[in-house]
Amino acid sequence: MIGADALPSASQSDMERAQVQAFLERADLRERLQAMGVGGLNAAGRVAAMTDAEVHMLAQRIDALPAGGALSDRDILIIVVIAVIVAILL
Repeated sequence: MIGADALPSASQSDMERAQVQAFLERADLRERLQAMGVGGLNAAGRVAAMTDAEVHMLAQRIDALPAGGALSDRDILIIVVIAVIVAILL
């Protein structure tokens, strides 16, 4: 069992969800996803369908990115994999 103190609070979860949503709406990220053949992603719907744990994990990855905002292929692959997992679960 996981204690209630180990889970992110509702406000923290909302802030992380907004952070991930804003990240996925960036034009450069959308262009990279399009170049990889992933088009028409509805970022708002995908992020809304993610669990709090998934959002928390992705928000931590975003916080760890370089300040210049350069995404590696690995970072984009992780984002795409999470989006595919969420799509499969829906």
